[in-house]
Amino acid sequence: MNILALSVSSKVQLINSLKDACKMSSRKLFCADASEDSPALYFGDDFVIVPKINSNQLLDFLINYCSSNDITFIIPTSDHDLVFLVTVREKLLMHGIKVLMSDSLTINNCISKFKFNEICHNNILMPTIYSFLEDIKYPCVAKLNISQASKGVFILENRQDLNKLLEKYDFSEIIFQDFIDSQEYTIDSFYGNNGELICAIPRERLKVVNGESVISKTVYIPALIDLAAHLSSLFNFLGHVTIQAFYDGSKIHLIEVNPRFGGASNLSFNAGLKSPEWTLHLINKDNKLITVDDIKYNLKMLRYSKDFFNEV
Repeated sequence: MNILALSVSSKVQLINSLKDACKMSSRKLFCADASEDSPALYFGDDFVIVPKINSNQLLDFLINYCSSNDITFIIPTSDHDLVFLVTVREKLLMHGIKVLMSDSLTINNCISKFKFNEICHNNILMPTIYSFLEDIKYPCVAKLNISQASKGVFILENRQDLNKLLEKYDFSEIIFQDFIDSQEYTIDSFYGNNGELICAIPRERLKVVNGESVISKTVYIPALIDLAAHLSSLFNFLGHVTIQAFYDGSKIHLIEVNPRFGGASNLSFNAGLKSPEWTLHLINKDNKLITVDDIKYNLKMLRYSKDFFNEV
């Protein structure tokens, strides 16, 4: 009945939070990554180096490893995990291994920028999409259909930037959107078994490096909390979900939804969104234990690096 977290990379705070939650239900947390130089590996109860996500050996490896260590649940922590697990979750379930994520249709619709915008643009205000080259206004944002954090996202200042991008990618692979010059927010949200929103905490992204927030602050903005609730009518979410949006004080522009833990979600954990603990309650079917206490707003998080030493 143990848990395996995939692609742990440097997500040490997330692993610490999940491990603490596992202790409360007498479970062990195993960590997995394709690189032995991923520091978060060494903060779980045990770890394993797995084949790369695009390897045809990964599925059999996971089945064998989980069976040998009484692992019955897998938690994805990256978009690459989501893409892979959608294709194999039924095979894993045949071996008694359940993937802790939203349903496959929701995952596919959120991962694909094209599908996501098709679903949301008639219901929620989003940045303008340019369907033709001649319509693009600069600056604009170009995103590969499947991208994560800052990877696969480009800011185009002029036609020359566009031409360089089109030397690498076909126009049909990219979604082009209006550049929104407003404050960016993440809404860390948690959804229960029936897809209803249990709690949402917006956090202002004060400083962003490589697509991840390194300085952020929780804020009380009812409109952003309402956005998290409204999205539950469009998608069947389960567990922790991160929502990205711009807000200028009057208008919200939805950017994307990542149905997984975010890199800076630890701020929301400390502010009262007890996603690691609540995830274990979902597993144990103790829904009555998922209760929201007072939320700490105006709580600021300053992320920093820390050296870790490992004898090899």
